[in-house]
Amino acid sequence: MDFLRNPEIRQDVKFYSLFIIITAIVGLLISPEAAIGMVIVSLIACTYHFYSTRKRYIQLANLAEELDRVLHGEGEPGIERYTEGE
Repeated sequence: MDFLRNPEIRQDVKFYSLFIIITAIVGLLISPEAAIGMVIVSLIACTYHFYSTRKRYIQLANLAEELDRVLHGEGEPGIERYTEGE
């Protein structure tokens, strides 16, 4: 699964890149130290977002593979591992 092929992810990358650039500019208007701190916090938030999104996509891919196995008669549905919601 190529994570960056997804248009939603590419849009998020563009948004976060723009957000980090704007954050750096606003931080520089305050002070160089503020800019560094704001960019670091923005990068941490961005990293967390993409980590959790990738984890969710992997879980969805695993669920799709399991459903394919069940539909083709190669396994039993193991739905007890899944919970409702995201």
